[in-house]
Amino acid sequence: MKLLVIIIRHEKYRETRKALEDLEFVSYSSRDILGRGNIGSSLEVKKKTDDKDTRGSILYSRKMIEICVTDKDVDQVTDIIVRVNQSGHHGDGKIFVLPLKDAYRVRTAEKGDNAIV
Repeated sequence: MKLLVIIIRHEKYRETRKALEDLEFVSYSSRDILGRGNIGSSLEVKKKTDDKDTRGSILYSRKMIEICVTDKDVDQVTDIIVRVNQSGHHGDGKIFVLPLKDAYRVRTAEKGDNAIV
């Protein structure tokens, strides 16, 4: 099992969500985040923060999606995320693939792959 942490532009969120759901990956979490990559302040984006704690750095508004998948589904999910979000410009996003030791479904006490599918 793997945990995919996906960071994308806000304007691509609905299209990304639809692509995941079309492939029957319907269980995920998402949230708004602020952050920056290593490109610095030369990146043009629509949303910025005026947070005083940034110490001169501009933080950009993005969406983060977290999704647990079986090992066999990692390539399919990462491929669809890249296909939907890739524009060739800085700030298209990142996908982090993390090992997931175990998972439990509280309602049924299922564990492992059965708890996430």
